[in-house]
Amino acid sequence: MLHAAQDQAVKWDLVPRNVCDAVEAPLVPESEVESLTHEEAGKLLNAVKGDRLEALFVTAIASGCRLGELLALEWSDVDLIAGILSVTKSQQELNGVLKIKPPKTKKSRGKIDLPDYATVALIEHRKRMLIEGNAAAERVFCNQHGGALRRSHFHRQSWKPLLKRAELPHFHFHSLRHTNISLSLAAGVPVRDVSERAGHAKASMTLDRYGHCLPGAGRFAAGKLDAVLTAAATANAKPVATVG
Repeated sequence: MLHAAQDQAVKWDLVPRNVCDAVEAPLVPESEVESLTHEEAGKLLNAVKGDRLEALFVTAIASGCRLGELLALEWSDVDLIAGILSVTKSQQELNGVLKIKPPKTKKSRGKIDLPDYATVALIEHRKRMLIEGNAAAERVFCNQHGGALRRSHFHRQSWKPLLKRAELPHFHFHSLRHTNISLSLAAGVPVRDVSERAGHAKASMTLDRYGHCLPGAGRFAAGKLDAVLTAAATANAKPVATVG
């Protein structure tokens, strides 16, 4: 912002140069991505079986949606036949007041194809809601009275108890989004496809943060380099002089 203001001042001949050009910005270390391993994700999915909100946790890992997006999800956003979610909004809470806003970024808005595992979980969740008497509830994940789930209640009543049952260390719920991306890359899903599903602005952002999750990336690179070096050495090899 300061740089842009100084640029404008230069254009208006208010200052001779943009002093921001001489400033070296400090390096901001990126926080390490916290995600569950394949084994930890399995423990969580086993521990949540039969839970009233089982489908929420399954959908979180399967789609990579943020908690606010899941809490705002309505049945009109879900196509159980095609297995597709439409992310169009996010629930936020400020000073105890719930508000519905657009997703975090424009790229976050869109349709997400779900694996069958998640679609089945949502179908079973729909049946559970009908039995509860919440057939008319618009929200996919509602409280027992059909109203909106609050983030604070969810963390206290569902998330923390689940981690305890699964015998897992403390994880932020957002770690399930990281888990979705990490497991997708480890399974060999193309980076561009993973980036699109995650709603990242560019595939390079996905690579920067999750490149270490690519299976055998280091060994693959070493193998390719070995072939190049071997070919180069062979092409430039001098014949060995014979003796006698």
